[in-house]
Amino acid sequence: MKTFKILSITAIIAMSVAIVSCDKNNQIKDLTIDIVGSYTGTVTSNNKAGVSDATADITRTDDNQIEIHCYGSEIDTTFIQRLFEDGDMIQMCTVGNDFYNEYGHDMTDQSEHHNMMKDSEGMSWAHHMDEEHENGDEHYGLYNSNSNVFTYTFKIMSGNTSYTAEFFGERN
Repeated sequence: MKTFKILSITAIIAMSVAIVSCDKNNQIKDLTIDIVGSYTGTVTSNNKAGVSDATADITRTDDNQIEIHCYGSEIDTTFIQRLFEDGDMIQMCTVGNDFYNEYGHDMTDQSEHHNMMKDSEGMSWAHHMDEEHENGDEHYGLYNSNSNVFTYTFKIMSGNTSYTAEFFGERN
């Protein structure tokens, strides 16, 4: 009986150490730290000649999730994006109803989808593309951490005409 009690206590201690070690060593990096800020730049549209000044203010809404408010004389919109690590780039993808409207299915719940060891692979762009998308699915924004540049391509519908407008901005 004494041996069983010692083995039980040892097993509980070992399991506690393993859980704490996994939690501390494999915490998912919050990519919002790299991208949050204000970006001054331009919007170029494929249906109009010329370029207009614009600003994008990016704020954190959750772990690896941001709100982007892009505004200027040609655009004023606010939307949410989920962030994914891709080398020196931070790629982004729509969430919620916007994801469903764009791709025709819901995104899996990332917190439920990955194991208790906080699988940081789940925040990689390659993993996201493999798990959530089919070949040919489009994505519209990214952040280059080497140059502190944020770009986003907007799909715009005006009456019966659709066109794109691209924001290109540098962090202030």
